[in-house]
Amino acid sequence: MPWKVGSPRWIRFPVHTAFFGMFFLLPTMKLDLLVLAILLNIYNVIGSILYDKRLVKIGGSAYADYQAVTGLIWRRSIARPTGRGW
Repeated sequence: MPWKVGSPRWIRFPVHTAFFGMFFLLPTMKLDLLVLAILLNIYNVIGSILYDKRLVKIGGSAYADYQAVTGLIWRRSIARPTGRGW
């Protein structure tokens, strides 16, 4: 399957994962930027969950199988997908 190649074999939204670093790894972090980073990351997580629910409706059982072996934003430690490179 094509999702077994690269980072999508561990997490469903690798770009959303990159946003965590982008928001928190600023060269100068002040209180207002910290609050903004926290709020944007909360928005990122909620948006990922809602987007994932829409993909379940569209993808059906194939996407549910993909959900079973991958994490939403962070890698699942208990499920280890098989594919190239393992």
